[in-house]
Amino acid sequence: MASKEQIGFWRKKLKTLESERKRGWEGHWRDLARHFMPRRSRFLDAGERTNEGDERNRLFDNVGIIARRTLSAGMQSGLTSPARPWFMLTIQDDGENNAA
Repeated sequence: MASKEQIGFWRKKLKTLESERKRGWEGHWRDLARHFMPRRSRFLDAGERTNEGDERNRLFDNVGIIARRTLSAGMQSGLTSPARPWFMLTIQDDGENNAA
């Protein structure tokens, strides 16, 4: 069981990390999401005026969305190609592996 000092330490650390995330990263995430995933970025705008729907329709063109799709398809085919074996199961005893 954690002591009160440990609980206080971890709560303080969590608050520090949350404030760092809000100050440094959430703005970038919000901008990227507006250009590449405008309909799926509602979680970043929770409780704000931009969550009304019309504000998220500010795309100039769909180049960002197509680029995201192309990138994700390329990464999936390159990293997890269905034509390549991902792993091979073997038994520790080499004699048993060759028996089948």
